[in-house]
Amino acid sequence: MASHLKAWEDEYTRTAWRGPYDIGPMKAYLKKGARVLDVGCGNGKMLVPLARAGFDAVGVDFSRGALLTLAGQKAVQGDARSLPFKDSTFDAAVCYDVLQHLLEGERAAASMEAYRVLAPGGLLFIQVFGKKDMRYGGTLVEPDTFRRRTGIVYHYFSEEEVRSMLSKFTVLSIESVISRKAFHGEEFTRHKIKAVAQK
Repeated sequence: MASHLKAWEDEYTRTAWRGPYDIGPMKAYLKKGARVLDVGCGNGKMLVPLARAGFDAVGVDFSRGALLTLAGQKAVQGDARSLPFKDSTFDAAVCYDVLQHLLEGERAAASMEAYRVLAPGGLLFIQVFGKKDMRYGGTLVEPDTFRRRTGIVYHYFSEEEVRSMLSKFTVLSIESVISRKAFHGEEFTRHKIKAVAQK
């Protein structure tokens, strides 16, 4: 396993649940009971609320440590770059705060795999870090991609790059979300890019 991926296994031994995510925007697109794949489900910040909302939600993550925290949830061990599912299996796939932790070729492979496992007309929801984020920086490993002290890789996207990564899809919406976060009395910028794309 590549060192930047193994670093996540170590991370899940140190960090606890910090969820859940807001799935409200997805509800506007999906019918109850829709088959939804949470790619890089981690400890369930997206998977758990999706299942509670009545979706047939399945998680996939390569980290065994993360999966051990998901008792009672449908989740399997697997890799976003080579998903362990048949073609056209899901009505939607969610990939929140995952793609920025992969290298360029890995991001391309993960995007193609999401396309493969979606049914025709299926939807992909993604969220990634943007270049204006306060965390931009570290040890450079690729353009706009840095390794932090933990060994975890962080890539920071532009909207154009997100569109390019989703070139096989029809992009339905894309937006930059800028917010301010206070740390120790100082304000910093958080930048995320959200997109919805259709097969």
